[in-house]
Amino acid sequence: MRSLVVVFFCCVAATVAQDQDTEYLFSGIGLPISQEEGNDCGPNEVYDCVYPCPPLKTCADREEYSCLEEVMFCEFQCVCKPGFYLNKPGGVCVTEKQCSKFKFINKFLINSYLD
Repeated sequence: MRSLVVVFFCCVAATVAQDQDTEYLFSGIGLPISQEEGNDCGPNEVYDCVYPCPPLKTCADREEYSCLEEVMFCEFQCVCKPGFYLNKPGGVCVTEKQCSKFKFINKFLINSYLD
């Protein structure tokens, strides 16, 4: 069984090495994923493999978050670049300064934008 796994990863590595025009990321289980799959990210976003904990940071919830130590697999998705936060869940990535333009009560966005 171990030799089968080694052969599998050698074949994957050889396949990736042959395709020199495409850059690859690797999933939590070591399978290559083309970075081209992440080309649909919005402004101030990057395609990255993120873990379910800590959750993605939003303007309403930017503080540090403690996670239990357990094995978790990452999932590739578009996430805010460092220094940017989601203005709301499923929203767009904004700077911390832009976050102050949004009004939150109990971590819920009540006005979409304040001047």
